[in-house]
Amino acid sequence: MGIQKPLKAIPSFLKNKPDLIFLDLVMPITNGYELCTQLRKTPSLKDVPVVILTGKDGLVDRMRAKIVGANDFLSKPVKVSEFIKVLNKHLKKSTHKESR
Repeated sequence: MGIQKPLKAIPSFLKNKPDLIFLDLVMPITNGYELCTQLRKTPSLKDVPVVILTGKDGLVDRMRAKIVGANDFLSKPVKVSEFIKVLNKHLKKSTHKESR
């Protein structure tokens, strides 16, 4: 599902708990770092994998993504092979947790 208004993200995620979240850094009103921080503070969403998508690809951006709790980082434009690799990596972990 796609969410266009970041302030509605957490309520939408609580209602339809996703298996994986791709989160852009540049959004109106807030940014991806702030939203990721809020996701990590929300008990039922804190373990959902978050992948940051951004046109910024500096070391500082990657480190900040880790600090706020992102599981992975993809630079735009995203290469299909990298996208599939990250998707498989995190969905396999999610599926494995559910089967326990």
